[in-house]
Amino acid sequence: MGICPAWVKKLQISTNISGKKMKESGYQFKWTFQEAIADWFEDNKRMCLE
Repeated sequence: MGICPAWVKKLQISTNISGKKMKESGYQFKWTFQEAIADWFEDNKRMCLE
């Protein structure tokens, strides 16, 4: 199969996102955490995941 250079590059890039760093950088969130959870809850037919 060989080694795909794109996959190797992807392994080198972190996908961890820090909400604290985003806020400190001035990023404007579209929703608050509470609003996002409430929206998810409605989309999930007001049921939680098990």
